[in-house]
Amino acid sequence: MHIAIEGNIGAGKTTLASLLAKRMNGLLLLEDFESNPFLELFYRDPEKHAFPLEVSFMAQRFLQWNSSSQGELFHSHVISDYHYVKSLLFASKNLDESVYPAFEKLFKLLSKDLVPPDLVIYLNRSPETLRENIVKRGRSYEQNIEDSYLFDIQCFYNEWLEGNPKDSFWTIEADRYDFLKNESDLESLIHRITQWKKE
Repeated sequence: MHIAIEGNIGAGKTTLASLLAKRMNGLLLLEDFESNPFLELFYRDPEKHAFPLEVSFMAQRFLQWNSSSQGELFHSHVISDYHYVKSLLFASKNLDESVYPAFEKLFKLLSKDLVPPDLVIYLNRSPETLRENIVKRGRSYEQNIEDSYLFDIQCFYNEWLEGNPKDSFWTIEADRYDFLKNESDLESLIHRITQWKKE
């Protein structure tokens, strides 16, 4: 079973994915932000660097997603801190209307053979918590992200979630839980996943 953790910037996707993979004998797929040469450039000049950023992230995600199929032979679960559709969500926000249609066509071409996750867990957090987490993890290029940008990303996610079945797309009000420090919160989520898998 493939479980994808999704959420806004600073929602805690990587933390939860790592915890679940460790506890559930899962193959962990994490986005590699650090090696993307365009990310810091994008935050400095979004208009100039948005297209190469989104294309490079899309290629990275699709290559990783494809390679995960072999890992499933040795693990009971695959846990990722993203869903590949986020490439389209972020591109719809970051790309100019003149280039977005070309990106969308490329996305559809490359994603047509990808197997979507069985379960998507979306971590919904307040803007205040997102900001706190962004500051806490200390990535210099993220510190100037505007609240309006986070709000827009949230809107795109909400629209996407509304168009998908709620039985396999869960929204968790993550401010109510502490999966890292509270063992019972993590146990409850794992139990819910296990029960859902049996149904």
